[in-house]
Amino acid sequence: MKMETKSLLLCSLAGVVIGYVSFLIVDALFALVLAVAVGFALKFAVEKLAKEKKSLKWWLTNGGMSYFLIWFVVWVLFLNLIK
Repeated sequence: MKMETKSLLLCSLAGVVIGYVSFLIVDALFALVLAVAVGFALKFAVEKLAKEKKSLKWWLTNGGMSYFLIWFVVWVLFLNLIK
């Protein structure tokens, strides 16, 4: 499996999990800070998985933007379904 695919799958799964965790957090600002912190921690996790240094641009195009999009969609979905 190519590194780009692994990065995308890891970031997508993390987006779903952090989206649900953000729903459980009452404060929206704290949820946003948590999502950004986990997002940049994912960059380092992907670099560790790839065993080479990747640029921020590479990470954003191969998983980072999908992480933030999926996180936001899951968070809003749970907010609208439950409340």
